[in-house]
Amino acid sequence: MKMDEKTVVELKNAGFTDVEFGIGRIRTDEELHKVLAKIDYVVPLLKNNNINVWSVHIPYGNGIDVSHKRKSIRKIAIEEVTRIMAACEKLEPQKFVMHPGFGNVSEEDRGEILVACKKSLKKLVKVAAKYNAQLAIECMPRQCLGNTTVDMLFLLDGIKGLGVCFDTNHLLHDTHEKFIKEVGPYVVTKHTADYDRINERHWLPGEGIIDWPELIDGLVTVGYNGPFLFESAGTFEEKAKRWIKLKADYKYFLEQKK
Repeated sequence: MKMDEKTVVELKNAGFTDVEFGIGRIRTDEELHKVLAKIDYVVPLLKNNNINVWSVHIPYGNGIDVSHKRKSIRKIAIEEVTRIMAACEKLEPQKFVMHPGFGNVSEEDRGEILVACKKSLKKLVKVAAKYNAQLAIECMPRQCLGNTTVDMLFLLDGIKGLGVCFDTNHLLHDTHEKFIKEVGPYVVTKHTADYDRINERHWLPGEGIIDWPELIDGLVTVGYNGPFLFESAGTFEEKAKRWIKLKADYKYFLEQKK
């Protein structure tokens, strides 16, 4: 999503109050200046329209994999993530969202890579705290790191302050009920989208197989009180209308439970 004046006004008119900001890579001084210029342009636009940067999504890809088995490559990734967090200070995000790894992981390598990732997360959660933000690892699809509750609970265990970004269309191995029951207490932000449970699809809620009233009820039960961030297809207006429907469906769900 291009964050310009037209986009920000459309967001405001659709009734949105929180956004997640996508940030670019910062490997060079040139890339740093480009990111800082983008932030300097966006901050007043958002503030003038009463839109809060709830979270920043850390980029992912080759060279920025904090779970890499090689310590030297992890070190480079950690350094870049640290630069990104520092660059985002003016945005004042409450959360930094990141993928725990990059690409599919074989079962043979998974244990070693989980341990490597955890070492990186222990460092980065402290960096995020320096900017009054919380680090949140995103649950992932396919054979990626973080694709099961087992992976997520291993990464979370013993790292004070680490949270979870719950992407509703990433669960391919566990049910939503199981994930919320076991990982739900750690969920501090979320990406909202629907799918067919075959692969991630990023459809509008209601276009796939997710039982939204049950999912929302589960999140309420475990105490989630963050925004309902959309990461799906559809215009801002379509998403706003879908959110109204989700709330109405949940209200009806609660009435039927009485």
